[in-house]
Amino acid sequence: MVAATTPRRRINSAATATSAQYLRIAKMLKTGTKSTFDFRRNGIIHPSGRIKEMRERYGFNIQRIALRNLIDADGYEHVGIAIYRLISAPKRLNM
Repeated sequence: MVAATTPRRRINSAATATSAQYLRIAKMLKTGTKSTFDFRRNGIIHPSGRIKEMRERYGFNIQRIALRNLIDADGYEHVGIAIYRLISAPKRLNM
């Protein structure tokens, strides 16, 4: 008897699925520090929640390195915007 296999679904880079957001966050952090604004511009609406999940579920070491006051594209100042840095990622990932 041959075991049935489930084909891996390709994740659309613009998808809002949680797994797609994890992949975007990981890819973005590999290029340097990013702010909450950076993540939101890339379709991650609740970055702190996704980062918390990545730490707890998958073993990412993502550090919040600062809180800064930033001005958004409409000219509004936001106080205490988080800045994140990737310290290490798990060697093997099953997302």
